[in-house]
Amino acid sequence: MSVIILFCLSFLLVEYISWHFKGEKVQKNTQIVICFLLLFIFFGFRDLPILNDTAHYYRHVRHLFSNTPFDNTPWYTFDSSSNFEEGFQIFLRIIGLVISKEPYSLIIITSLITTASLLWFLNKSTSHVAFAVFVLMTSTLLLGYYSAIRQSLAVSVSYIFYWCYKNKYYKSAIMCGVVAYFFHHSSVMLILPVALYHIPFTRRNILLTMATAIVVSLGIYKILPLLGYGDSKYLVTGMEREAVPLAQLLDTLFILACLLFYYIYGNKYKEEIEKDKLYVSFALSALIVNIWALPCLALFRFGMFFSQYAVVLFINSLYQAEADKRLKILKYTVVAILVLRILIVLIYRNGWFHLVPYSFFDFSLEHQKTLFGY
Repeated sequence: MSVIILFCLSFLLVEYISWHFKGEKVQKNTQIVICFLLLFIFFGFRDLPILNDTAHYYRHVRHLFSNTPFDNTPWYTFDSSSNFEEGFQIFLRIIGLVISKEPYSLIIITSLITTASLLWFLNKSTSHVAFAVFVLMTSTLLLGYYSAIRQSLAVSVSYIFYWCYKNKYYKSAIMCGVVAYFFHHSSVMLILPVALYHIPFTRRNILLTMATAIVVSLGIYKILPLLGYGDSKYLVTGMEREAVPLAQLLDTLFILACLLFYYIYGNKYKEEIEKDKLYVSFALSALIVNIWALPCLALFRFGMFFSQYAVVLFINSLYQAEADKRLKILKYTVVAILVLRILIVLIYRNGWFHLVPYSFFDFSLEHQKTLFGY
């Protein structure tokens, strides 16, 4: 457990070290390089029991690479009956054909892509990269990006979608949306922030949007069957729950707190909202889909496309608020709360992510155990 806490705190140390360099660009690049190394080593070489889906993907790829005659079929071949999206199947074939038939290569490559794309996104979004990684890690939002491998690839593409749409490269944005969809179908939800972007951001419209999200949440189990998801195992499991999942409630409250803080401290003038309107649309989408996920936990995956936008708005606002001497202690309060949160999760809810005990993958073992009861 101490390994995880020290890993989280290391990003605060990275920020402190970077302050000893002259020039904001040098400080930022220092944070990016060290954060990349820390994240890639920690997640790219994790053992199979770490994070819920690691062993499942390893087991699937091991079976695929052992039983697929790659040399006899084109690289773009996919199985339409598979539970995995076409783009991901092709991605696996490319790994097996070009890079390596070692099953663990998937974990290394996807961790590399996830880390690089996340830091590219943060580099374009904030000057406080290391602190952003700290918040994402301690809030546990970051863990989903490395665990849900197919969706993490779709999220990586979605960053380019955002950049293209923001700069009015609409054809390129559509292409990115299609590519993301073929890695994980949940990326269809990228339509949501685009729709919000074209709605005037008045207080009345935002309140109506949130009220609509709550109404949809209350009727989610009547709406999903109408969309063809009535027989989904996730829908059936969700209907059997008697209470709102604690993890989802905490995530929703965290996103709400981020947006409220941004509204109070980081957005004093209307022109700032207009300047960041698409970014804010993505952040608002995070709150909306988290509200939907309160009764139906499976929908929390939609939030992976948007939650980081809300976190960055919060962080940028936090550093703006620090200029007020009365709020100097605010950052330390946030750090304390987030460290306490992940500590509680590790002690009482380790089953959410299976981070403890942390270990690196042992490449010397000939037969890897992949069944851990989750």
